[in-house]
Amino acid sequence: MLKQNFITHIPSELTETALVRLDLSYNRIAIIPPSYRFLKDLKHLDISNNPLVCPPAQYSERGRVHIFKLLEILVWQQEQKELLEYEKTFRKKKEEERAKLNYANPRTNANSNNFINELLV
Repeated sequence: MLKQNFITHIPSELTETALVRLDLSYNRIAIIPPSYRFLKDLKHLDISNNPLVCPPAQYSERGRVHIFKLLEILVWQQEQKELLEYEKTFRKKKEEERAKLNYANPRTNANSNNFINELLV
């Protein structure tokens, strides 16, 4: 029980334990780490009376299942953002490579029609 201890953050390492009950009420915790969604053995989680920002305080009132679902959604959203950023970077690199190839190869640049027409004449 870590109730009323002025705790401001909780370590992710706690997720490596087989906790069944965790009372973090009446502390100063603002963020529950996303890794806490892996506490599958946890039956009771009390994070009431904390200045929670993530997940929002209203989820703490709904219980452990809602908190874990929200943490799962937040992780998924972060992964989607990272995937989109990766795709943007990948596309940009491919476009740069194509531009280099088009510049280096006259058959693939904007004047390729002229080049082909000259060959045919």
